[in-house]
Amino acid sequence: MKKKLLAMLMIMLMCIPLSGTVTANAASSDYRSWAQWDSEWGSIHLGKSQYTMKSSGCLVTAIAMLICHTGSADASSFNPGTLVTYLNNNGGFTSDGSLYWGKVGGAADNFTLYNSRVSLANMTKAQKIAKMAEYVNNGYGVIVSVRNGGHWVAVDRIEGSTVYMLDPGDRNTDLFATYSESGVDRLAIYKGKNAGGTVSGDPGNTDNTTTPDKVIGTGTVNCSSLYVRSGAGTNNSIITAISKNTSVDILGEANDSKGRKWYQVKVGGRTGYVCADYITVKNSGSNNNNNNTNIPTIDTTSPIITFNDNSLYQTICAGNSVNTSTTGPYGFVARDNIDGIITSKVNISGDTDVINTPGVYTIYYSVSDNAGNYAEATKQFTVKNCGNTLPDTNTTIQISSLRITPNNRTINISQTVQIKVTIYPGNATNKTISYSSSNPSVATISSNGVV
Repeated sequence: MKKKLLAMLMIMLMCIPLSGTVTANAASSDYRSWAQWDSEWGSIHLGKSQYTMKSSGCLVTAIAMLICHTGSADASSFNPGTLVTYLNNNGGFTSDGSLYWGKVGGAADNFTLYNSRVSLANMTKAQKIAKMAEYVNNGYGVIVSVRNGGHWVAVDRIEGSTVYMLDPGDRNTDLFATYSESGVDRLAIYKGKNAGGTVSGDPGNTDNTTTPDKVIGTGTVNCSSLYVRSGAGTNNSIITAISKNTSVDILGEANDSKGRKWYQVKVGGRTGYVCADYITVKNSGSNNNNNNTNIPTIDTTSPIITFNDNSLYQTICAGNSVNTSTTGPYGFVARDNIDGIITSKVNISGDTDVINTPGVYTIYYSVSDNAGNYAEATKQFTVKNCGNTLPDTNTTIQISSLRITPNNRTINISQTVQIKVTIYPGNATNKTISYSSSNPSVATISSNGVV
């Protein structure tokens, strides 16, 4: 007998939400008008999860906006529906609908992930704005986590202390006038064909004071001309060129993929990387050989997931699950140049449950180091019918537990929050969820879990 699950969700509210409905024309080439719930793509699911673009597609929509904002795709032929379809066809989501950040890169030319976890923790509002401006000035596009990860927007431009945003869920454009500063807690950085907007005025200077970068050394260029690049290595884009004897402030150092040392520098108000071989370092006012400087290392290198034996391939019988242990046929290790062995941090998702239908399936491995550098890998396996008796498909598998996120949240007037419910086990027979509010006069909740 089928049972219907009722999730009673208690939400703490300061005021009753009164925001108006945002409308969007999906056929329009104006990507600024896109909304995650547009009828053209709102019903598309995020991978194999129960969540749709309408209920949980703010991040995908914000990234689609940024792709067009950086000129990496034309909005007349590219939209959030294009992006989510590409991700669905290329393993872009975990089983619960979370995004594999790096998978976005193949959806548009000249658009790649730089860093998915730039923390804004313990920063003032001015410092957060300055950090966003730094990335935009250096030619990057910026995605911003608001409501402590409950919603995502893209940076449009920065004018002084005002950050203008592209918001897939609200018609307002002023980031900090719309969302609480304390909830702006993380950035994701992508490199597109062009910079993700412009910066003017004095970014972050809300109180006539500035928070300077921590300069740990100074130096001068010792060659005729030197490129300042967006990252450590010649494969990164050129920000500007500086001439011999130009002075630079040194903020740190990093190694490129070949182990060559680069300095992170600030020159002419812009921050980037230069090859250390072409900088004569002065530290504390005295000349030093480059090898004798005490400059902290900036970690910009992604970890690596390595499988113990790439020649092994798993074929299992229907009614079983694939072996994902670190010592099994797909045994693996994750290594990072700074953090060392980080195998315990690897997240495994995809088709990891018991499978009763023959076919080819995929497992996804992902990991981030302490600096937020991201890596992922995949493995496939085959399920075949071995003549064994499969479980009776008419057997009812009961729900054992639920995970509701967030389970407690305070929100302001005109704000919304998306409730996500994860059902255990994942192969429960009936995953139907109904939402209701204990006090509809204070807060209502939609059929998709939007409060």
